Amino acid sequence: MANVVQPVFSRTRRRIASILGWLLCDKAGIIVNSVLFSFLIIVAVCVADDSPQSVGGEEGTLKYMNLVSRIFENNDGTIPDDYLLINIGYDRMLTDISDEMGVPAGNIDITDRFKLNRLLEVLADDPGYKGIILDIAFDDALETESDSALFTRINSMPRILVSQEGSRIDSAKMAMSSYAVSMLESNMVKFPFVHKGEESLVTKYKRMYSGGTKDSWRNMDCMILPLDIHPSGSYDDSGEKYFYNLGTDLLDVYDENDIRELARDKTIIIGDFTVSDFHDTYQGSMAGPYILLNALEVLRHEKNRVGYWSLALSFVVYMLICLWLGFGGFRLNLPSFWRFCLSGVNYSLILVILSAMQWWLFGQFHDQLFPGILITCFYFICTYRLRIISFSCQNRCEFNLKKY
Repeated sequence: MANVVQPVFSRTRRRIASILGWLLCDKAGIIVNSVLFSFLIIVAVCVADDSPQSVGGEEGTLKYMNLVSRIFENNDGTIPDDYLLINIGYDRMLTDISDEMGVPAGNIDITDRFKLNRLLEVLADDPGYKGIILDIAFDDALETESDSALFTRINSMPRILVSQEGSRIDSAKMAMSSYAVSMLESNMVKFPFVHKGEESLVTKYKRMYSGGTKDSWRNMDCMILPLDIHPSGSYDDSGEKYFYNLGTDLLDVYDENDIRELARDKTIIIGDFTVSDFHDTYQGSMAGPYILLNALEVLRHEKNRVGYWSLALSFVVYMLICLWLGFGGFRLNLPSFWRFCLSGVNYSLILVILSAMQWWLFGQFHDQLFPGILITCFYFICTYRLRIISFSCQNRCEFNLKKY
């Protein structure tokens, strides 16, 4: 039996060594290997981009890119005309709070639910608005005298969605508004449109009340949001307010007809733009409702879809890097000055430049970790190619390495 198995075993190893020799040393094989490896990197990038956590240090790179962008254009972005932003940050009320044992512990300030109910009552009388997003948490442990009327009104109003917290609101009118963090990235880096089959607030709003969403394999469940709209204060350069304060700007000034006319055909986002609902992003500290606004704009312009051109550019760059490593570099007949400038260029720098180009051209930022890891693996494979081929033989079969 041993005499029969040994030749078969040796022939198998010779075939493996022959295939490896062709892939790692032959010109045509290196080209094929580079194409296959580049495709593998693209698959890994797509999987990493669609995951809720960010582990590749994207936030740090985006902060530097944002600083460079502000040198050439310091623009806070323009809020589209079909949005009405209402701030509840300055409209607060005190309510009693108890500890985990049910013992009264004092009081805490929360959103003024009486004023909020007044606003919704006005809008409900003539619901000409496009839709309402309530970026407010209604904790079951915090109760007020206005709760019964407020939650009854929310449950009866058309085209309204609320951040998913509490049990007193119809589940059909609630959706997820949180985001995932990791040990490496504790800030808001990736926005989840869908997480474990659960739709986010903006995804559910778009599907139900704002023209629907296109089901496609190109739709990313998570992505790094282009935060193009990032107001740094309450007023724009022309002196116009970005948002209306619930009490002082709306209920105390406008009559009911004016409020309904102001809201007509608009998406209304109600939340805390000024006090407590802030999140660290690559643009700096940003109010949660502004993040939702940017996410809505991403869905409106279908920027959440995998970009063919962005992936095509990535594939070409990855393949050129793999060819460069596979052939041991390219000799360019350039003047000494340009050779000196290019002497410090490595594939890590090329990947950073690629990320910047994709962000500024296509509005998409792809994972940086997996391309770096896989290209490093390809580098070691190319560096130790003859040892790999020899190891596949393990001196148990004859194989001519000299032809490579």
